[in-house]
Amino acid sequence: MRWCVLLVLLALLAGDPSAADSPICPIVCVKEFASYFEPLRLNALEVLTKEIDKLNRTIAACRRDSSSQLETSVRTLVEALNEDRHLEIELQRVKNESDLEKRDLQARLSVALTDAANATEKTRTLVSQLEQLRNQPCNATNDDEEEIKLALLTLNGKSYYFEFNATGNWTEAKKFCEKNNMHLATLMSEAELENLNSHLSDKGESYTYWVSASDANQPLGQFKWLDGTDLQKESTLWDKERGQPDNFGDGHQTCVGIGSEGRLVDDPCDSHQNKLFICEQRVN
Repeated sequence: MRWCVLLVLLALLAGDPSAADSPICPIVCVKEFASYFEPLRLNALEVLTKEIDKLNRTIAACRRDSSSQLETSVRTLVEALNEDRHLEIELQRVKNESDLEKRDLQARLSVALTDAANATEKTRTLVSQLEQLRNQPCNATNDDEEEIKLALLTLNGKSYYFEFNATGNWTEAKKFCEKNNMHLATLMSEAELENLNSHLSDKGESYTYWVSASDANQPLGQFKWLDGTDLQKESTLWDKERGQPDNFGDGHQTCVGIGSEGRLVDDPCDSHQNKLFICEQRVN
């Protein structure tokens, strides 16, 4: 059997198709040859078919997996792109808002700086004017200037000037009156006090009008009018309901004015806040 198969194979390899009809290889040999190789062929076909099926299943699975993975990857990529786009839009919006807020803040800062500069200039002007007023109290004139023409009011044979605007301490008020050929008002009676009260401007409770009495150059609490007449602490001209006089015991000079209740009060001579005054024309 083996030698027959070998002869046939050699003949076939030699290119002689008539080797099967050769007397060297009888029919029996050919049949045996066929019967020997047929199972091998069938087995090989079966194995090959199984491998092909396996390969096809593997390819199909790979295609499904690849398709699923590709779809997932594409979906993920699209979502990432959408998120990036959303972030880009949001960042642009924030940037635009920041730019608007920045411009608004810059404009407001510029306005604030301008207002501050104007306020500073106004403050300097007011301070300068205040210094001028303090150095020249109550609109007083210098010695080499003409007297101010003041509007005087005559009451019971005396002429008075009522200062309703410029405030000052007692000394400043005294100097102003003297520069205008007058002196701080002197009153000796209830009638004179009432006459003056009837012409005082209603400035509220905090305003006082200086008159000529004080304890300047005297023991504290010993008040005298300009002409040297005593103003006793027991005088009914004082505002007794408010315990006047009440400042002379503080260790500094006190001066007299007409308080908001129309009676005499004492205050520190150097106080000037809400302090107005009354000048009286000299009697020639």
